[in-house]
Amino acid sequence: MESYFRQIESSLPQHIFSIDLPSGFIADHPMEENYPCLRVEHVFTFEIPKLGFLFPSSYQFLKDFSIVKIDLDETTRNSFTSSYYFTEKNKIQALLKPVSKFSHKGSFGHILVIGGSLGKIGAPILSAKAALKTGSGLVTVYVPKCGYTIVQNSITEAMCLTDSEEEYLATIPESSGYQAVAIGMGIGQHNETGYNSPEMPYKQS
Repeated sequence: MESYFRQIESSLPQHIFSIDLPSGFIADHPMEENYPCLRVEHVFTFEIPKLGFLFPSSYQFLKDFSIVKIDLDETTRNSFTSSYYFTEKNKIQALLKPVSKFSHKGSFGHILVIGGSLGKIGAPILSAKAALKTGSGLVTVYVPKCGYTIVQNSITEAMCLTDSEEEYLATIPESSGYQAVAIGMGIGQHNETGYNSPEMPYKQS
């Protein structure tokens, strides 16, 4: 069967599209490499994405898909239960709050990002960038001394505080002035980090 599908692919134009499912595709679980299935560029699938589309192993069979509405009864469709959820872009957009034209960076909260250790300063930097990207007005990054220059050069919008230690975190700053705290990324496993220091909010078991 596999050779049959490969013959079809070689005889067709460069771009192959499928309706609902590629021929031979299994809709509800991952497929092994070289499974006998038509490989396509794009699938126009009906109403909901098939679970099989969302597994990494499926990329060899379909590069992308679009959802096409065919006016199935919403009440009936919603009556089926599932442990899987698929979030679409328009659902996320509906959660976005309108922004006043008089808003400023102080209107959108202040987050404290605590993390990093020698060789792992990139982790809190990525978290701080994510906080800025998703709407935090003010971001402060707390890292060991070795991370100060890296943070300041990597995220010009963020503020930076440093620990007394050069290569790891032994304490954390007062967090009452922040609306959110993110802690842990790249923080390492030094004994003094979160174990011997009474200022750390959590203790290792």
